[in-house]
Amino acid sequence: MPNIKLLFKEAVSQTSLTDVYQVDESNRLVKINLVIGDIGQASISTIKLDDEVLLNEHLGSLVDFSIGRNSAIVNRFLNITTIVTDVSQDHNRTGIDFSIKGGVNLYHCALSKQVSNQGDSVGYKIEIFFYQ
Repeated sequence: MPNIKLLFKEAVSQTSLTDVYQVDESNRLVKINLVIGDIGQASISTIKLDDEVLLNEHLGSLVDFSIGRNSAIVNRFLNITTIVTDVSQDHNRTGIDFSIKGGVNLYHCALSKQVSNQGDSVGYKIEIFFYQ
């Protein structure tokens, strides 16, 4: 049987992430954190579990946002699309810090991209497949 992680792994750029996350058979909640990088960044995010919109056009960071229970999200895809706009006068960095907890292990990833000018925006895309 092929490794499930290899089946879903894509080339990772600074602004996209495709990965897997292991859940178990429990009813424990799986939660995410999506923290917008540096001071001077504005963001808007949409979060979906398969085709179900969990959060639409959310402004700013998210902490302990519940995706669902371990047993209910197995074999489903979490899709997060975030647009980060650099509004800082001090630098041109954008970034997000993403983590998942509540499954088998803690998961963490940071994505970032430098923009050319203040006011520029970057699109970030995260796709996570939940498996047992």
